[in-house]
Amino acid sequence: MREAELKHSRVAMMACAGFWFTEFFGPLPGWPVAEGKSQVDVFWVVVDEHPKELASAILFLGIVEAITGVAITKGREAGTRAPGDWGFNPLKFKVTEEMSLKEIQNGRIAMWAAAGLIAQGTVTHEPSYANLHF
Repeated sequence: MREAELKHSRVAMMACAGFWFTEFFGPLPGWPVAEGKSQVDVFWVVVDEHPKELASAILFLGIVEAITGVAITKGREAGTRAPGDWGFNPLKFKVTEEMSLKEIQNGRIAMWAAAGLIAQGTVTHEPSYANLHF
């Protein structure tokens, strides 16, 4: 369970960052621009304009999920790794129980934030920053 929660937390944190980055700085070249619409509306434009790229991304992510699923199962059976530990720590951060707890707590907030961004975009059809009312 902890492995799945960490994976979903990390994906949600990246989703929120990507959502806001695209709204503030624009999309990659060749991809549709939001022009005052929500990212949810732009997603449906992408489905219409770039179906092959979207299918390729889904296929690639499916392959990654299959490979990581095997690795997770093998690691769990052998008891050689902690949930979410892929041995990728290029900045050599010290992994403590406190930092692990902060990661999971921030990830839980990010999951709610991602759901909120998607729901807000679906209902209002405006960019997320348009509803901040500063």
